[in-house]
Amino acid sequence: MPAGETFDYVIVGAGSAGCVLANRLSEDPAVSV
Repeated sequence: MPAGETFDYVIVGAGSAGCVLANRLSEDPAVSV
């Protein structure tokens, strides 16, 4: 990860809910997850 990279959302946890949330948020190409 390059220094200074920014994200719109940070998902903590890789359970089923975290994966679903990350999938839904990443559908928008303008959003960085």
